[in-house]
Amino acid sequence: MIRVVMHRNRAMQYTGFTVNGHAGFDAYGRDIVCAAVSALTTTTANSIEQLLKLPVSGEADAEEGSMRLELDCMPTTGTDLLFSSLFLGLSEIAEAYGPGYIRITTEDMDAARRTGTES
Repeated sequence: MIRVVMHRNRAMQYTGFTVNGHAGFDAYGRDIVCAAVSALTTTTANSIEQLLKLPVSGEADAEEGSMRLELDCMPTTGTDLLFSSLFLGLSEIAEAYGPGYIRITTEDMDAARRTGTES
């Protein structure tokens, strides 16, 4: 299963995301759920960096099925639109293929940092 955590700040603005796992919908290289999630997350990351020209940090590992992206600046209207679009696209995938392949949650990263529970 793919687990997606959308990160937000106290103001409920998106600040990044974490993706872990593989959908297991089909064999590696033929898994359309994994491919769709990869396309959406990679496009979001590239759009923030290349179109909005904003600094981000993170890493990705295709074999592990993981990706993390965090804004290294304050969220903007543009980043919120891109992250909202990502959330919408991922939600549509979850609805189309079922909760057994992808789970999406949101997390208040400011609260996680304050309590030391950041993942």
